[in-house]
Amino acid sequence: MKINLSKEELENIIHFLNFLRNKCAHNERFFNTNKKKTAIVYPHSSEIFKGRLFDAVLLLKLFLFKKDFNIFRKELKIEIDKINKELNTGIFNKVLIEMGFPKNWEERI
Repeated sequence: MKINLSKEELENIIHFLNFLRNKCAHNERFFNTNKKKTAIVYPHSSEIFKGRLFDAVLLLKLFLFKKDFNIFRKELKIEIDKINKELNTGIFNKVLIEMGFPKNWEERI
């Protein structure tokens, strides 16, 4: 998939992903990150950027090979299923909302 990004769009994407990377590197909680000030339009999706963890998943699709992204998607599903088993349904749904994951997230990535 070939995608044309402006310099500003690419800078915004890298800035957002770097923001999340720094949270990880400094052992900060980032599942409920909300960085709305970054203006990003997805060239490959009709999703609206909300500055959440789900947005990082959508952005990774731009940079990973299809095969690698599919592996990532499967591993992400496994981890989310683990969380689902650990938490009651109400809390699990709140966690998904905090991460910006829609109920049908698997179909939307």
